[in-house]
Amino acid sequence: MKTFAICNSCMQNIASDNFFDEFTIDEHKLTVTLFEAPEPDFTSLFNSHSVVVKVKAFSCNYRDRALIHRFAEQCQKLSGNQKYFYSPIGSEFVGQIVKVGSEVNSFCIGDRVMSDVSYPFKVDGNFGGVITNFASQRFILFSEHQLIKVPTSMPDEIAAAFSLSAQTAYSMVRKANLKENDNVLITALTSNTSLAIVERLKFCDVNINVFGMSSKAPSLKEHIKGWGLKNIFLPPFSQKVHLKDSICSDEKFDVVFDPFIDLLKFRK
Repeated sequence: MKTFAICNSCMQNIASDNFFDEFTIDEHKLTVTLFEAPEPDFTSLFNSHSVVVKVKAFSCNYRDRALIHRFAEQCQKLSGNQKYFYSPIGSEFVGQIVKVGSEVNSFCIGDRVMSDVSYPFKVDGNFGGVITNFASQRFILFSEHQLIKVPTSMPDEIAAAFSLSAQTAYSMVRKANLKENDNVLITALTSNTSLAIVERLKFCDVNINVFGMSSKAPSLKEHIKGWGLKNIFLPPFSQKVHLKDSICSDEKFDVVFDPFIDLLKFRK
């Protein structure tokens, strides 16, 4: 089975279709390849509630960045004596179910699925969160409660990068319990989670006033109308900040969505 992975330089010898590349992230060199890996044998791990998914597309999000560096570091450490070391990457995917356990009722062979990353618990009470760090592996074993079906209207390229940001955004908005005429601020506006919140708030049940904050504020002004925002501000600590672009005392917010929990300081 063809698998995409972080690897060491020795893997160039067995790369499929000569796909082998090196690139730099955060000033660190990473090596990746597409190669023919042995199909995993899940026999000893498979149970009545197991499903096997054949991955059709995968993606990496912000949390994968640190993991990619970690995987790459380990592959390089183990590069001696022409040994092959690799690690699949990615925490989101879309795939097709190819095998189901005897007591699986939620899915059938052939169903398109993506990860259910609801947090802190899933609907059935199981612990929530990200379900894999190795989404680029072609076949993966899961429990049925870790997956949700993909609508037929959603193409693979969207489904493969949808679940984490969308489920996080919906959860944040639900917990905010927005009220009529609330002033809402979304920080880190161009992050995936913030953009998902922007889209979710377009369908809010009450009328609210939505503002954004980003270090890219001047270049984002053209999106204010399309994103349904009242205004976009520069962060108060930005070196580029001008009074007319900053969050002034004139604006008071009832709800702040800050995906990175590090951009605002509140004073009593």
